[in-house]
Amino acid sequence: MTKKEFEDIYRQHYAKMYRLARTMLYDADESKDVVSDIFARLLRDSNRPQKNQMEGYLMTAVRNRCREFDGGIRITVLDLDNTHYGNKK
Repeated sequence: MTKKEFEDIYRQHYAKMYRLARTMLYDADESKDVVSDIFARLLRDSNRPQKNQMEGYLMTAVRNRCREFDGGIRITVLDLDNTHYGNKK
């Protein structure tokens, strides 16, 4: 893969990949790490998808990596002691 080919793929797919990761992980830094890892792997691996399969490959890679990231489980903790359920204090 040439530098130009890689740059074109990056420009074309980065935003969509990041949005998917952000939706799954709820964390900007972790999402950037996931997308960066996938692009690094794309550069390293000699077995790359065809151009017409690139988007599906990249989006599937993001989804799978997000599921693996930190066990794939996200828990939101609510502080019920400080939640007033719309009541003004």
